[in-house]
Amino acid sequence: MDLPMPDPLKLESTHWRIVTPENIDKVWEELGADGGNVVLFALSENGYKTLSLNFAQIRNFILTQNEMLIKYKLYYEPPKKAEEVEK
Repeated sequence: MDLPMPDPLKLESTHWRIVTPENIDKVWEELGADGGNVVLFALSENGYKTLSLNFAQIRNFILTQNEMLIKYKLYYEPPKKAEEVEK
């Protein structure tokens, strides 16, 4: 079971805008400038904190799973000793 580690994710960049009562008209105009439909997804301050905490938990879970995979790989596929490689 000589399986390679998966390639890292290559995610697309996302542009976030902070919309406030003071800038909503300008942001709305800028978003609609290309002629497309404008859609806003909104979070409260607490909702954004929750989203951030959820992403942190997901990241920690992935890191933990990655460590487990590495340990399984080392257990089932121990590194070859120098003298075995030379033969």
